[in-house]
Amino acid sequence: MSHLNLALLGPVEITLDRRTTAHFRYAKVQALLVYLAVEAGRAHSQALAELRRTIHDREAEPPFLLSTRDTIQLNPVGSYALDVAGFVGLIAACKNHPHTALEACAACVALRACGRLVQTRRYAPGRRESGGARRAGA
Repeated sequence: MSHLNLALLGPVEITLDRRTTAHFRYAKVQALLVYLAVEAGRAHSQALAELRRTIHDREAEPPFLLSTRDTIQLNPVGSYALDVAGFVGLIAACKNHPHTALEACAACVALRACGRLVQTRRYAPGRRESGGARRAGA
């Protein structure tokens, strides 16, 4: 089974089966994949053949994308990971905690570690952002 991993907290890193995906020829194709991942619970009315080609969707079993003539969305039973989903889950788990000792709560400790990871990935000296991330921020 193919596995797509999307790391969006910091510079965008997308890997397919633990290998960096082919370079996205267009920033908008990468942006569409990111959008579909973050909004995975909804179908969307945009479609790009280039996206299917880039992530080898036609070869994946099950495919990463579900589409009709009018919509496209990430397959909820496809194998992919999204760091933002984990981060949002940690925020929700920590939101109403009654404890006063942060170190006593595994979820809050993990949330703090995620914050440090984002800072490290985003601001690491000498780290180059992907082409799409540079263009989007320009």
